[in-house]
Amino acid sequence: MGKSVFEIFRDYGCGTLSEEDRNYYVQNLMGDEERVIGKPLFEMSKAEELEHERLCFNNARGTLTGYDCPICKNKGEIMEIVDGYKIYPECTCMAIRRSLENMRRSGLGNLLNLYTFRNYEHPTQWQAEAFSAAWQFVQDKKACFFLICGQSGAGKSHLCTAISGRLLHQGLELHYMLWLDESTKIKQVALDQAQYSTMVDKLKNVPVLYIDDFFKTDKTAKPTAADVRLANEIINYRYNKCRADADKRLITIISTELSIQQMNEIDCAVTGRIVEMAKPNYIVQVFGSNKNYRLK
Repeated sequence: MGKSVFEIFRDYGCGTLSEEDRNYYVQNLMGDEERVIGKPLFEMSKAEELEHERLCFNNARGTLTGYDCPICKNKGEIMEIVDGYKIYPECTCMAIRRSLENMRRSGLGNLLNLYTFRNYEHPTQWQAEAFSAAWQFVQDKKACFFLICGQSGAGKSHLCTAISGRLLHQGLELHYMLWLDESTKIKQVALDQAQYSTMVDKLKNVPVLYIDDFFKTDKTAKPTAADVRLANEIINYRYNKCRADADKRLITIISTELSIQQMNEIDCAVTGRIVEMAKPNYIVQVFGSNKNYRLK
């Protein structure tokens, strides 16, 4: 039986390691990271030792839950070597984890597992067409806007959440915006320019923005001028970004109980931009008393 790892390292340091013991270590005890570098740790240079440490760190499993990251192995950070120094930048999965946490806080967390494409039943033609549009959207690498209009119970949240889940697992950061709740909070800080800009800039620039119940108001009130200004600020920015560079698209998912005509009556500019970017394949309208599956 060969020597232990400790004995081999001790003997190497003392200059008494035999060729037989070295070969035994290489054949039986070398780790995967050592094999990548091509030599045992006790023969590595300082630079190679740093690279070995980087490989070991990045290959180690972490304890974060909720998303299985193949890059950081659920540690939330990776190790890099810059000019001979170790740095630990945040892994890209942290944006996804924050998105998932945002979805959980919003009340959609459990729905990500429930409202999937697999669980969406579509026995009727209108359901099949809605499903097809949503499924095509997540496959289309150049699609920017998805709009679904329809009454309560028509499956809008199911399809939008299914889209969101797919995009999250494609590695895209997503923000869920329940229009009535978040627009109210933003309007309340309108006089604080710094806070207002911080909140709105997030909605402008997040890679995926899911706006639920767009232009929803309390009871039967109409959207205010402040609502329209906020909608224009967000939608116009994302519209212009998509038109300027389709390869660096900002994806916008919108559900609303309003028809396109009703949205147009509120503001034709913002509606026109949404429709332009979503047509012809990614506009779904589901209205009619027979399309409320909660009543069936």
